[in-house]
Amino acid sequence: MATLQQRAEQIRDEVQEAANTAQRVGQLLIDLIALIKGADSRYLSGIRPDTAHAPIHFAQGLTSRGIQVQGTANVEGALSVGDFQAGMSGAGISADGTAEVERLKVRSKLEVAEMQINRLTAMEGDWLLTESGTVEHVEQRGAQWVLTMRRRFEGDFTAFTVHDVIKGIVSTAAVRAFRPNTPLPTPEAAIYAVAWLRVESVDINENSITCSLYDNADVPGGANMQPCEGMNLARWGNTSIAERRSCLYLSSREGRIVHLQGVTAPKITPENQRAAFGSLPEFLKKELAGVIDANDDYLFARGLVVQDIIRLDAKANPIPEIVDRGNWKQGAKYYGGTRNPETKRFEISDVWREGARWRCTTTKSKGTTEPPTPNSIHWTLIQAKPKDGKDGGNYKTNLIDN
Repeated sequence: MATLQQRAEQIRDEVQEAANTAQRVGQLLIDLIALIKGADSRYLSGIRPDTAHAPIHFAQGLTSRGIQVQGTANVEGALSVGDFQAGMSGAGISADGTAEVERLKVRSKLEVAEMQINRLTAMEGDWLLTESGTVEHVEQRGAQWVLTMRRRFEGDFTAFTVHDVIKGIVSTAAVRAFRPNTPLPTPEAAIYAVAWLRVESVDINENSITCSLYDNADVPGGANMQPCEGMNLARWGNTSIAERRSCLYLSSREGRIVHLQGVTAPKITPENQRAAFGSLPEFLKKELAGVIDANDDYLFARGLVVQDIIRLDAKANPIPEIVDRGNWKQGAKYYGGTRNPETKRFEISDVWREGARWRCTTTKSKGTTEPPTPNSIHWTLIQAKPKDGKDGGNYKTNLIDN
């Protein structure tokens, strides 16, 4: 059966007179119209909404003002949003399922198999491990200040309580930029300003605390500032509750970790500093001046419970300790400065045999089981056996008199 194109060519090329009748030409037009109408179900319209009943493959890509997916959307490669540049801008999901976004807000719940918060955590200034919060609103009422705390999540309320001694810290650049009328009793070059307050009352419903400002003479540095919005607050101690007088703080400025106890005021005393790691507190530097190196790190504590203490020399080599192992025992291992695997200590073994004291000088890393004798290369006589109740004489030049 001839196609529409062939029939049209036949009409065009017809030479016989009266061959192109109305019936012949009209039927061709009717068939063309029917074909065009049927094309609506086979081709997509470019001027009106349409529906495709089979998958569409765009070989050269697809540009659209918007895409609405009612079922499941599958992307074989990576998915990019905006001007996506890894680690810099935009958002993207790679083919292996790694998603990178600028900000993620979860309204209900976030479930993860493993949470990794960056590979590098950095902080500046001082970090207090106590109750804390950020000031959202400040209102002065006479000599007191009402500080409304920022809610970190729904149902959050302040953990401060009455008579808490609070340390507040804020960036001076932020204060000068956003609260130029707030007095800053610090040099222009200071990066942070500190406020010291005492909590007089707590309003759980309003998530606020009413505080008194300490006098300048009662705070470190002799200058106290007013609280302001955006200031971070942390409990330093408490004037009435003993259990709230302890805190830990890490200071990158001071270069130490400190455990404070018995804190009842902004100024701390040597008795408040119960332990420190890093640079020693100032009172210890003064007391131990000439004994310690002020540039070195130390461990300061009121007590020490430890199993092993390994001392190092200036070149970081372990300094072995002399251990009196008692009477020499056959089959036991003795060491000349290497590590004893049983005690985990770097040991120089001393033993007693027939009333004489011997020191192990073996160079074997795993120790020696040989008995101490005058001709042994693994032992040195330290103290000779007494004779007739008198002091034992020296044996060679390295002997010690009895």
